[in-house]
Amino acid sequence: MVAPGEETRSSTVVLPSPALRLLSGGNGTSDRSLFRQDVKQATGKVKKRKQDVLTHGLHRVQHFSCDSPGLTATKIPDRLVGWGPGPVFTLLDSELRPVDVALDGLDIRACQAAEHSSEVVTAGEGNVCVWSVMLMRCKVKIQDGLQHSTFTHIALAPPRCDRPHRAFAACGWVLTVVDLDVGTVLEHKRDLCSGCVWERVM
Repeated sequence: MVAPGEETRSSTVVLPSPALRLLSGGNGTSDRSLFRQDVKQATGKVKKRKQDVLTHGLHRVQHFSCDSPGLTATKIPDRLVGWGPGPVFTLLDSELRPVDVALDGLDIRACQAAEHSSEVVTAGEGNVCVWSVMLMRCKVKIQDGLQHSTFTHIALAPPRCDRPHRAFAACGWVLTVVDLDVGTVLEHKRDLCSGCVWERVM
């Protein structure tokens, strides 16, 4: 159905009929009149509506400015962390106002909230860290063996009782697996394609 004010166009659709061939054989009727009759029966009109413009239902309620390039939600209600550039790590309220600032931050290029606690894990140039959001303190700092790595992506493995809590930090085509409980590097995988990197993570 076309709404009022919408433009309509009609097209004629001709559907071939097997009856045309059968009837035009020998009953004395001309092929032209049978074709005309057949077309009248099989013709339909297709109405096309004007193209709809879809819009989202989101409206900006309020705009907040924040100096950090990264924001990560935490498990604490109405609290986020703003991170980077460099060693900046700030606890923010729901309106992005600073609540607390970490004093012992290292370079941060990626941040991920832990599923099982109020901790977040960060990665950057030569480091992977586990942070207590409540205390705004670094609980685990991993730097040994990471001096030449600048991590830009991080993923956390779901915690399991049969293995340590692990993080996967990516630096180009190199994937580093880190034990977050003990604070050690478990392995480095080099020259991986992007599909292999995320296959290892999953």
